[in-house]
Amino acid sequence: MDWLQIDSSTLSANQQKVADYLYKQETKIAYLTQEDIAAETGVSMATVSRFFRQIGFAGFKSFREEMKRRFADTPANKMGTVLEKTESSEVVQSMIQQGKEYLETTSRQMSENDFREMVSLLNKAAVVYMFGYGPAASLTSLFSFRLRRFGIHVHVLPESGQKLLEDMMHFQKEDVIVVFGFAKPLPETRALFDEAAEKGMKVILVTDLQVFEFIPRADVVLYVERGEMWEFHSMVAPVALIESVIVELGRTREEAAMAHLEELQRLRKKYPFTK
Repeated sequence: MDWLQIDSSTLSANQQKVADYLYKQETKIAYLTQEDIAAETGVSMATVSRFFRQIGFAGFKSFREEMKRRFADTPANKMGTVLEKTESSEVVQSMIQQGKEYLETTSRQMSENDFREMVSLLNKAAVVYMFGYGPAASLTSLFSFRLRRFGIHVHVLPESGQKLLEDMMHFQKEDVIVVFGFAKPLPETRALFDEAAEKGMKVILVTDLQVFEFIPRADVVLYVERGEMWEFHSMVAPVALIESVIVELGRTREEAAMAHLEELQRLRKKYPFTK
């Protein structure tokens, strides 16, 4: 919560507990009650009330309204947040710096074991299914394009509807699903997890959420930083993850990958209409 500047030196020990709780639970704070915060932190209701007045709000209610306003993840609000932070003369520098920070956060939180497990599952899968909703569909397009060049059988799932169900009926135990979960829980995502569990399939979840109902259900979880919920969401870190996976896959299946790329080059020479 970078927007919330709290001077810890002005807080009592109990008020500091409330501050720590806010930073750790920021995605849920807007939907909690004052009683919830008091119970979770072990302080009195009076302490909670004084804390919010201490940091510049009329009370908990006004703080929660501000949180809800900032968490309203409409495209207009997200773009407005970007415009508030940048001047027209420094947009490129600002966005590059922001992207760098997202990459650094992603790197710190990335588990090497989970990364290698993701590569291993993709290597062994009979079919790699991919699901991304909204802007995340661009990631499934990039990822599938790269994987196919290595001879991996990839199928990008529709975002919803009858066609999604028709694809789901072909799921097999030997297949793997890659889910880009960047939004609130969707019924389509629940259906995919349900069917994967029923068929015994492995699920790889790529998400920017620390608290997400599907995290415990995934076999591998990769976290990527994309900005606060109310900000314009960057794709820098997800793309970096995809490129890293592709490089590692190329290393682990070098002979097969090179054979497919050489075949592609042969076809390019044979059929010059692609130039």
